[in-house]
Amino acid sequence: MRDRIDKLAAADPDRHIFGAGIHDYALRPVLSAERLAEIESAAGVKLPSDYVEFITTVGNGGAGPGYGLLPLDGPGQVEGLAGEFPVAHNWQPKPDDPVVEGMGGYDAEIWTAGALGLCDMGEGVIAMLIVNGPEQVRGHVFMECRAMEWGMLDAYPSFTAFYEDWLNNAANPQWTQFPVPPASCSAVNAVFNYVGSVAEQNGTTPEKLDPGVLKTAMLGLPDDAIKIHAPVTSRWFNENDLMRPGHHGHHAFDFYIQQGMLRPESIAQGMPPKPGR
Repeated sequence: MRDRIDKLAAADPDRHIFGAGIHDYALRPVLSAERLAEIESAAGVKLPSDYVEFITTVGNGGAGPGYGLLPLDGPGQVEGLAGEFPVAHNWQPKPDDPVVEGMGGYDAEIWTAGALGLCDMGEGVIAMLIVNGPEQVRGHVFMECRAMEWGMLDAYPSFTAFYEDWLNNAANPQWTQFPVPPASCSAVNAVFNYVGSVAEQNGTTPEKLDPGVLKTAMLGLPDDAIKIHAPVTSRWFNENDLMRPGHHGHHAFDFYIQQGMLRPESIAQGMPPKPGR
């Protein structure tokens, strides 16, 4: 496993793969068997065996999907395993669904009970490992997409499938599959809206906007002009925390930067979710 990660690092010296600029293909130290036993005892759970093997022989966090794996013993991780995950399939309700309201609301912490935060996928989307919940989804990896109003998505049957998918996609390289379409990504929409406003000011459409005018406008964006704020306080972020761009936003920004049309300083640097702080 470490050899495969080392090969990815060597093939991506400029860290263009999504998230690599943060985790830098580095792994945290492994978790000792004694510390693992303490955590499982405190939480009253048994973690999935493939995940246990990874954190005790490869690394307790670091290089991985999104902005990298969060450590098992990060802030709030053990406490978050209490209770049972209430979802047994893809869950995409409307925020005002009466069933949701009866369980504390769309933003209630009950929706992440029994789950371990695995990775920050950007824009508030968190990959979660289901530890305690319905038998048919235990050990699955769900994408927690409430910050983008996409609910919970059952994405992978196991931690191993999740991690292998990242290794394979990063090695190709190709875009890792992201569960939320670009149209729902606020960072992408913000750039498109800005380009639209520049086109309107110049009496044309984005498709017909002079490339030189577009470049001047994009390079004129001030530092930290592009920001993504957490909409509410959650297990992962506090309200108004700056969040990192998601997969689609990262690639859009990376394209503009490589074309010399956007300064990296124009993109506000988000913070990791609470378990990674």
